[in-house]
Order: sequence, then C-alpha cells, then structure tokens
Amino acid sequence: MASEYYYYDENGKRLELFPDPDMYVVRFRRVGHADTQALQPKDLAFVKHQSEQVAYIPQYNMLVNRSHLPARKVKTRLRSLRSESTVETAEPVFHYAKEDQAPVLLNNLVTVVFADGVSDQDAKAFIEAVLSETGGAIKEPVGYVRPRVGYVISTNGAGGKMNALELSRAFFEKSANDPSVPKVEFCVPDLITRRRFRNWMARFLRTTRDAQGDDWTYKAEQWFLDKVGVFDAWSEDQSRGANVTVAICDDGVDVQHPEFLGRVVAEFDFESYVEDGSPKDPASNHGTACAGVAVAAGIAASGAAPRANLMAVRFPDTVGGIDEARMFEWMADNGADVINCSWGPESGVPQALAPTVRAAIRYCVTQGREGRGIPILWAAGNGDELVSDDGYATNPDVMAVAASTEQDTRAPYSEYGPEIFIAAPSSGDNTPAQRRIFTTDRLGASGYNPGSTGLGDATGSYVNDFGGTSAAAPLAAGVCALMLSANPELSVGQVRRILKETAVKIGDDYVDGHSPNFGYGRIDSAAAVRAAKDAQTTPIENSIEGPDKLREEDPPPTFSITLPTTRYYAVEVAARADLFDSAGAGDMRTDANFFASWQTGGLLNAPSFQLPDDAWARLRSADRLFYRMLSSSDQSAWSNVMVTPPSGAAGDDFSIEILRDEPGVVSPLTTEDEWSRNGAPPSFSIDVSVAPHYAIELAGAHEFFASETAGGGRTSSNYFASWHDYGLLSGATVTLPSAVWESLSGLARVYYRLWVSESSSEWRNSWTTVPSADHASAPWFSVTD
Repeated sequence: MASEYYYYDENGKRLELFPDPDMYVVRFRRVGHADTQALQPKDLAFVKHQSEQVAYIPQYNMLVNRSHLPARKVKTRLRSLRSESTVETAEPVFHYAKEDQAPVLLNNLVTVVFADGVSDQDAKAFIEAVLSETGGAIKEPVGYVRPRVGYVISTNGAGGKMNALELSRAFFEKSANDPSVPKVEFCVPDLITRRRFRNWMARFLRTTRDAQGDDWTYKAEQWFLDKVGVFDAWSEDQSRGANVTVAICDDGVDVQHPEFLGRVVAEFDFESYVEDGSPKDPASNHGTACAGVAVAAGIAASGAAPRANLMAVRFPDTVGGIDEARMFEWMADNGADVINCSWGPESGVPQALAPTVRAAIRYCVTQGREGRGIPILWAAGNGDELVSDDGYATNPDVMAVAASTEQDTRAPYSEYGPEIFIAAPSSGDNTPAQRRIFTTDRLGASGYNPGSTGLGDATGSYVNDFGGTSAAAPLAAGVCALMLSANPELSVGQVRRILKETAVKIGDDYVDGHSPNFGYGRIDSAAAVRAAKDAQTTPIENSIEGPDKLREEDPPPTFSITLPTTRYYAVEVAARADLFDSAGAGDMRTDANFFASWQTGGLLNAPSFQLPDDAWARLRSADRLFYRMLSSSDQSAWSNVMVTPPSGAAGDDFSIEILRDEPGVVSPLTTEDEWSRNGAPPSFSIDVSVAPHYAIELAGAHEFFASETAGGGRTSSNYFASWHDYGLLSGATVTLPSAVWESLSGLARVYYRLWVSESSSEWRNSWTTVPSADHASAPWFSVTD
C-alpha cells in the first residue's frame, strides 16, 4: 500500500516521511490556553489526559505530545482535531527514516518556485486555480529565487482541505502532468527539524594560568592563530579585516562583550523576529565563542580578523526550512561579506538540504556582495563519520571545514569524506596534552566559564576549552575576512580557489590534491592574504565556473553562473577552444564536438546550468571540454553581449579534464550500472583467467577502501567484504547474499573492487583492481527505486 506521507524534491524524486506511531504535533491558531480549552470534550481529553507533553515550539506555537493510545486511535483523534475551529494543523511527528528517532514536524506552509521564464501573472493565476480546488492562501513572495517567481502558501486559507504534504504534491503533480500550465521547479512542505551546534567541549578542567604561572600569556593561549599564520597575515596586510562584515549565524552572540563593542553592524533573532542577536536562554553560549574565534578585537582573545565588523544572527535549535531560507536571504540583503555556520543536522541522521535553503544559499553566493558572492564556511561535524549524508556541509555552494589538531592530525571527532573543502586547527582529543581553543564567553556566570581562571579568566568573560569543527569553521571565516579586506573585489570563486591553492598539505592521504580528512589541506592565512592581494579581479557579470575534472562515467557537468539579475545567458561547450570562434570554425563544428544552449532553447537566467544528458553523451569522449558563457541584457534577443572568456581565450581555467581508464586495461570484475534496491541482489561477472581466487569488497564511499581514511565509519549498512564471512571465492559469477543486499540497498551508489589471490585458502601474491591509494577511481553502480 502506497504511503500517504510523501512529497517531491527539486529533481522530482519522491521523498517519503515515516510517521511516529505515538507522537503527534498540534498547532493552535492563537498562543495560550484558550484554544485548547475550546476543544470538544473528546479532543480535549486526548490532548490533556491521554497524552503527555514532550515539547513546545514557541515560534511555531506547536505542541508536541506523546499519546498513550494505540496508533490507529491516534490517527482517528488527529482527524478529529483537524476539524476543530481553533486548530491550524494536527499531524503525526515524522522521521526521515524508519530507524532514526530525530523528529520532523510538518508546518502548515509550502513553498512553490517556478521555472525560468514563468511570469508573476501566470504563476499567480496557476496558484489561485489550484487553491480554488484545495483551499489555502498565498502568504508572501519568495525573494531569494528572483528573477524566478516563488510564493509561500498557507494551507489554512478559506476552505483549506489539505495538509502541507498534500498541497505540495497537488502543485507539483499538476505542473508535471499538464504541459499547458506553468512549470514548477519545486514545491515543498515546510519541515521543522532540530539543529545541533558543533562544539566539542572538554570532559576535564584544564588549568592554564595556575599551571604556567608567570609564563602564561593570552597570546600563547591562542596557539591556533599562529598555527595558520594569522600573525604573519597581519604583517602582509595591516587592515586585519577592516570594512568586512562576518555573519555569525548561531544561537546568539553576547553583543555587549568588550571584544565586539563598536563593531556590531547588524543583528536579528529569527525566533522572535526582532533586531536582537543576543542569546536568550542559559544554554546559548555557542555563538559567542564562535564569534570570538572569527573577530574578537584582541583585548584578551583575538579573532583571525580583529578589525572586522560583526553581524549577529540568532536562530533556535528547532527551525523550519522557510525560516532558514529567510535567514540566509536576510544576511545577504543586510551586508554580510562572510557567513559562518557551525551547526547542522543531528549526527548519524542523513538529511538532505531543503530546496528552499539550497536556493537561499545560492542567492548568497551569486547575488551577495553586489554580485561577487558571499563565502560561506560550514563546520563539517563532530560525529567521526562520513560527512556525505549531511546535506548542509556537502552543499557545493559552501566550504565544509574539518578540524585538525595542534599536531596536524585529524581531530578524532572530525567528519571526513570527498566533500571536505579545507581544514583548520581546533581541539584534539579529551586529554590535557591536546590544547583546545581560547575564545570569548558570555559575560559573567552565564556562559561556559562561570568565573574561573582555570577555565579562562576570573570574570567569566573568556573560555579555554572550546573546540570541535565549530571552532575550525569561524577561524576559516576570519581568514576569509582578511582576504576580502586585502582585496574587496574578490569573487567567491576566487576566494575558494585561493584557499584551495594556498592550503598546507598535512597528512599523507591526498589523491589529486584532495584528502578526505583535510580537504585541500590546512588553511594558510599568510599565503592566502598574499594571493588575495595579487589576484586579478574581473567584472562580476562575467563569471562561469565548472568542475576541474570529471570521469567519463560521471553525470553531466554543472556550471555555476554569476551575473546581475536583469541579465540572461547561454553556455557553449566545445572539444576544442578554437570552435568558439564562429567565423573561423566554419563547418568544423558538429554535434560530436560542440554544444550551445541557445541551439535548443532561449536565453537562460537560472543560477546554474547542467549540460543535457544527450550532449554529455556526445562530448565526453574528448580529452578536455572547454566552456564559455555569453550574456545578454535581453532574454529574447542578443543585446549588450559580453563573453566569458572571449573567443579563442578559453584556457585550462575554463575547461574540464575528462578522466578515463588507460586503454586496454579491462577490469576482471564487472556488473550492471544500476540495480534496484527492491529487486534481486546484484550479481558480478569475474574473468577467472585473471582472477581464479578472489574476494569482493563493496562500500558506500570509495574512502572506505583505504583503511587509513575509513576511520570508524564502516558499518554493515555501508561496507561489505566477502572474505569476512565467505573466505575466498571462485567461479565466473557471484551474487550478493540477500542479507547483505538488504543492508546495503539504502545507499545511493555502491563502489566495488576485487581482491585476487593465487591460493584458494590464503592471501598469496594478492593484488586488487583498485589500489587503496587510488580509491577515488573505484567503479560504482547506482541504486535505484
């Protein structure tokens, strides 16, 4: 039986939610007890006596309860509650997966965003036509998707008949099935989930002043600044972050702290919607510590950018996608130059990024800083696990920051994986020998340090045991502020490129310049500031950026586009740069070596462009693909055309290297490109003339093939090695055991390799089809629904 609890993501993929059998959420129309007391007796009894309160979410006026009734009766009672005049919504509490316990609350709002070229008039007419059948009302426009059109819609308008899941499906399915109506890019419900702040506090009291006596200094305590060359960076450029605004998006910042006074230029609270970014409850200490690492003035604790301005943005730990998106839009519109986010979903709970939040972050990196883009630093997480399931840190528009130690090793909690962009020093393990982070604390007894020199200082204004990727990310954010202060014209793409090219390679697990533990390396402030000063800036309207490398079997490349909102563009991709010269190319252009988006449609205005599948199939046989963008001020005709880069000037900076296996090398292990998670287990073909005795190894990430990068991330749901249970195998085919496939089928893709031995009973002269040092080249198959 098909589930009634699902919606579609921006790719049209059906995403299912799993209802909790005992827990539910009720949202009343008014705050207070009056609406509860006005319930019919049976509904009042259900809410007050047959349930217990688990939580109350004040900004959404949501009561979360656990019922004592059987699941079927809970469903009946919720149906009755929805008919009450004082109730806006009554729904089960959901989970993203059957096995996880992280709650997902369904709000009464949906966000609908239309495709390029849909006018506001046509969009509104379509919305009103759908709402005439379903009920509901337009609440507000969505600004961060402009020039596209989008609206937030409430399910509770006159005659509302659907919840947010049902209403989102109604919009999406009608658009998908009826070519005569405006094309919906995405329409998603507002899901409210919990966020975790990514600090890693010590489990011991680490004395500093008492132990070191007269040798103790504030500067010595801030070893992490010296580790990344911040003091040398200040010598390179004396501005030290001046005229740059760093947004700390967190649980609040103590804006009255002496380290921040006079430099707080904007603040906002996205729980109560007031211009006050200070903490609101006793446990909200995290944001003040993060702000200190980035921008503290240096009275006692110095941030990496001690003269930068501070934007204090507070949000509660339970928040919906619509408010998150508004938060990023607000930061961009109010002058943020760098954004730091040291938070994310709960560890161990896979969570995709909501399309609303993804679009708002894209707005920051394409439209922020007057079109130059805002660098966004994101703490990679402290779960000592693969980062790939975290939709926030793995968003390609942000830079995921891992934590290294004072000894240049991976911090034992720091998450790892192919999406890590860079590393910065933070706390190590929980032993006194591993130094932690000294930074600002909420004033007085309110913060981490109630007032002890052993914990920071006697007044409680500083703390010395902060850490985690929560500290690594704002350190990197402060370095970005130094770069932008040295060269305000840098684009976000240039900031990323400079950080990548100047990073120090620590560790020895780099493949093609990237480490799963440290990204492109540990950040180097002085080198980054030098490179920033020397960088040649280009007009912001001429910006297209694609991947540096792709394997032939990878999905088509996606290009990031930066240009003013009133402009439009087309993308050209060619196997040779000279094919861009329309006068000289003549008949040399063919479908096999050239593609132009204007050949298959009009000019575009979306913030990214993906090469169509059919064009990729024709062009990927080239060794390298060159690309450029042609922009126009008019969508219907070429007007005020600018080309990036100019004809004939497309070098390696505007090209993609196509990677493929060496000719003549054929793996003795093959399988299909796709396997259904609900179908028969995958089978593999083995060339027994090459591999008479073998074992198969499967993994959800290629990093798991290298023991030094696997960490503690291998589990039965993401890794399998046949030799563990079945010894060495033989035969021309092998089928994965059903129990193993049941464990692995939740993955999106499965990497595989073969281990070969001369002996049937022991490893003798063994070798593998994918050496551990080259694990990124491992083949894989997709797992489909």
